[in-house]
Amino acid sequence: MTEQQVLDAWQVHQQNGLNRREVDRRRKIFGDNRLREQKHPSIVMKFLAQWKDFMILTLIGAAVISTVVSFCNGEKDLTDPIIIFVIITVNAILGVIQETKAEKSLDALKQMSAPSAVVLREGKKQKIDAALVVPGDIVYLETGSFVPADGRILESVDLRIEESALTGESMPVEKQGRARLSVDTPVAEWTNMALSSTIVTSGRGIMVVTETGMETQVGRIAGMIMADEGKSTPLQQRLAQTSKILGILALGICAIMFFVGLWKEQPLFDMFMTSVSLAVAAIPEGLPAIVTILLSQGVQRMAVQNAVVRKLPAVETLGSATVICSDKTGTLTQNRMTVTEIATAEGRIPMDSSVARTILTCAVLCNNAVLRQERSVRTNQWKAGSTFGRNRDSLPMTNHTIMGEPTEKALVEAAFRAGLDKNDLERRYPRLKEIPFDSVSKQMTTVHDMGKGLVSIIKGAPDVLLRQCDLLWCVGKDTERPESMTPALLERILKQNERMAKEGLRIIAVARTELGVGKLCFLGLIGMMDPPRKEVPAAVE
Repeated sequence: MTEQQVLDAWQVHQQNGLNRREVDRRRKIFGDNRLREQKHPSIVMKFLAQWKDFMILTLIGAAVISTVVSFCNGEKDLTDPIIIFVIITVNAILGVIQETKAEKSLDALKQMSAPSAVVLREGKKQKIDAALVVPGDIVYLETGSFVPADGRILESVDLRIEESALTGESMPVEKQGRARLSVDTPVAEWTNMALSSTIVTSGRGIMVVTETGMETQVGRIAGMIMADEGKSTPLQQRLAQTSKILGILALGICAIMFFVGLWKEQPLFDMFMTSVSLAVAAIPEGLPAIVTILLSQGVQRMAVQNAVVRKLPAVETLGSATVICSDKTGTLTQNRMTVTEIATAEGRIPMDSSVARTILTCAVLCNNAVLRQERSVRTNQWKAGSTFGRNRDSLPMTNHTIMGEPTEKALVEAAFRAGLDKNDLERRYPRLKEIPFDSVSKQMTTVHDMGKGLVSIIKGAPDVLLRQCDLLWCVGKDTERPESMTPALLERILKQNERMAKEGLRIIAVARTELGVGKLCFLGLIGMMDPPRKEVPAAVE
């Protein structure tokens, strides 16, 4: 469908949005924009659920029989039944306490992450709780915003959305509302849709909501998870098997003893009582208590490590794992692209060199990431000899955040560490025009007023950008100047690119040209990677 067809289908105007009466009507029809959750069972049900284990049931049966036998013998000795019931009751109470504590912890985490959304209603922008979004709402998307529901993109400017939470794809996906896709297109390739639970990493856009709550893609996944019946843990399976074996053996031996006694012409009642006593003695009533106590200790140790364990047997299940299949981005790695190398035809260059600062300056100017800072402390030292005039020798900052696409964030962070403030550079060299990055050209272009003239900066894939360059930025003993790009120089650059690629780096090429000159000058290569978390080796070990 086209964008207008989607708007018509939901009977909404892009410039006005829905009115209050229509919003109320649709909320009654579609409900709140929430994922349905399974209701927590009551305390009583949780308590009774702890008594479903085969060994517990066997113990209860043994306690009842022991009581009956004791009364039949006229002894009225309730010591064994009381001990058995105390053990299984304590076992059940410990299980209920742990489950309740875990549920409260999880509920608190959900409350902390409650998102909001900016919508257009009755012609006015409003910020509302994401749970109040309804199908047909016009939603505004900006860098860093949470996508509250599934929706069709109506307008987009360099809009990229990270969908790793839904599709597992770590790199942000470029979105275009004008794209029209066939109905059998996989979810990961829905370039004209924004999906619930994903995050806008760069650009901005407008969408019309098409699905909310359990009808969203993430809602359908949640539905499948809730429909899946949990399996018994390895410990529960082994305990159940042990209980059955003990129970069958005990009953078998009791039967043999009973019939042997009858064969030996022993009194019927005495043989029955002997057999029952033997059965009670064969059941290890201390085993459930020991298992529960040990699991509780494991849960407490996990709690010290900030891990919430919902059910006691889960601790043993984790310990039984022999293979762990893990997501990489954000789990083994920091999900934070980091510049690790800057190279020219001559090879790797220091990050604080004048050439590196020139390359980073261009990479930051041709960049849509946003640098936000609460407080900065600047020195008054300046360094001469830079292509773009004076650069700050040092720029210590505190409480800074960078919003945007991961690659562009990495470039801004690297420049910041080299003493280059993106906001300061943009004030000094204002952007006049932009050609956004797209998957066809594989590059982004911006035009800036450098004071002495207009300069165009391009960053993109090395294999594409190198073919367009006529010049190469070279550094002499006292000068920095462009030279003609010869086949030998091109070959050296390509070798550097290949070396960096083999080291697992993602590589961005940077070039510039003075408008009117008409020759594009290659500046250098920037290599970056998503570094592993420091705690990963110890965690894997």
